Amino acid sequence: MHGSWILIQLGDEPLAAMAAPQPPRIQFQHPEGRIVGFTGCNRMMGGYSVNGERDLSFDQLGSTQRACMPSGPEGRFIQGLSETAHYRLDKGELVFIDAENADLLRFRKAD
Repeated sequence: MHGSWILIQLGDEPLAAMAAPQPPRIQFQHPEGRIVGFTGCNRMMGGYSVNGERDLSFDQLGSTQRACMPSGPEGRFIQGLSETAHYRLDKGELVFIDAENADLLRFRKAD
């Protein structure tokens, strides 16, 4: 899970179907328990914790405050992070999952 990841899917909607000039991304800073990233419009930062084998949560999320396109992925991306309860690795992709085991966000490893 460590390193940088680029968002490729929000729920069941591929990111390519959205009007996003630059895809959201997230970088895990281990062992500090911090994340930095890009929401598709703003830079973001916060904390994360992994408990047990697959439990994941984010806290103290914050971002810059640029004016963003309402049709962009930013709001759903931030909401997905806040609803994340678990994660799994699926064929090299990182998937964030909510408490009801629904897929929220899917990432591919950044090059």
